[in-house]
Amino acid sequence: MVVVGVTNSLTELQRLERNADPDVLVVGVDGDTLPLEYFALLLERPQMKVVGLRSSDGRAYLYEVRLNEMDIGQIGPDDLVHAIRKALGRD
Repeated sequence: MVVVGVTNSLTELQRLERNADPDVLVVGVDGDTLPLEYFALLLERPQMKVVGLRSSDGRAYLYEVRLNEMDIGQIGPDDLVHAIRKALGRD
């Protein structure tokens, strides 16, 4: 593992990310959701992963962009609504 930089500045992080082309970014997070600024970096480079470390309790979270495919078979309108709700965890 090679550490290519340490910063407290989002602007500097973006510069480091562009120049170093890292596989993983390690960032501090307050909660369990990724701040939008880091999410934007993931969308720009979907092959990269972000590890968020929460300093309050030492928990770590892995954020990544994944393409997921699931065969849901032949379906009618009601089945489609159910499949969408299930994919969103709302069934």
